[in-house]
Amino acid sequence: MSKLSDRIFFEESRPVYRLLNQTMRDITENGKGFYNSIFTPEYDELEYEDQNLLVGVIEGDYCMDIKQLIDCCIAEKIEEFKKLHNIK
Repeated sequence: MSKLSDRIFFEESRPVYRLLNQTMRDITENGKGFYNSIFTPEYDELEYEDQNLLVGVIEGDYCMDIKQLIDCCIAEKIEEFKKLHNIK
């Protein structure tokens, strides 16, 4: 079975598709979590419609709605903060 990094999820004809492929790899293989995988400087450079496309595909692929995705991102950032400040 091939690793996800060996697969191309979407034809990389547009920057949003290249970023989407990288985002999915970061979430599934690199353990970066949703927040750090999605909300990158490259995401900020995308047009609004492409940002919505990227988030929408992630929601669909991981069977989440926007509230679940936001809750997950918040939980990740709280854990990151706790580790940074040695809070249990």
